[in-house]
Amino acid sequence: MWPRISLRLSSNWGRVKGSDADNADYNAKNINRKMRNLNFRSSIFEVKFDMIVDLWENRGKFQKRPDYTPYFFGGINYFHMNPKGKTPNGDYVALRPLHTEGPGKTYSLNQIAIPIGVGFRYKLSKQLDLAFEMGWRFTMTDYLDDCGTTYADPSTMDSLSNIMANRTMEAYNSDPKLADLINTQYTNNAPYTDSQGTTLAGYGRAGDKRGDKNRDWYIVTGFHLTYILPGKVICPKFR
Repeated sequence: MWPRISLRLSSNWGRVKGSDADNADYNAKNINRKMRNLNFRSSIFEVKFDMIVDLWENRGKFQKRPDYTPYFFGGINYFHMNPKGKTPNGDYVALRPLHTEGPGKTYSLNQIAIPIGVGFRYKLSKQLDLAFEMGWRFTMTDYLDDCGTTYADPSTMDSLSNIMANRTMEAYNSDPKLADLINTQYTNNAPYTDSQGTTLAGYGRAGDKRGDKNRDWYIVTGFHLTYILPGKVICPKFR
């Protein structure tokens, strides 16, 4: 397009996932996530339009581009997500229909993100480029993982919604080390039971913190093989 600038339209499919049980350790900084014990996975299909800025400019035609160049890019990205959670019996269920943060608390599965990233492109031949890039997607939602604000009143939700919203006692009952730390070293927080069920103080009751209210983001990395269409094809003349 210009000596340093080109425009790109692309689509990608991938999957993001996370698990408090696997990603949080037992120290004081992360013990709250360990107790929260939520998990999710989500397939993401995205369509991205961005501007690429090369550090080394092209020499006239794109076919005369440098043999290699670092670059950065930015633009706008539409994506579709569908967060699912793993139940205690190992099945995955879609979380949005369960309204895990209370009836009426919902979000769109179609979202917008701002992609920003860097890459390095190498010229394999006149028509082929190989590039490696890393891009950050800063989304407009806090529900990529179905976890955004606070716990809802358990009495307003059905059984499966309650199971997927509050996994604390599942972690407590299955992890003796975690239970010991909760009861003694960190929180002195033994389980208690009331009219809304059994849980730990600070987990599972209406208004207890469940998420951090910050917008989510994810990273996409990978190799790109690009074929460059010739600008003009000259046909031979027959006499």
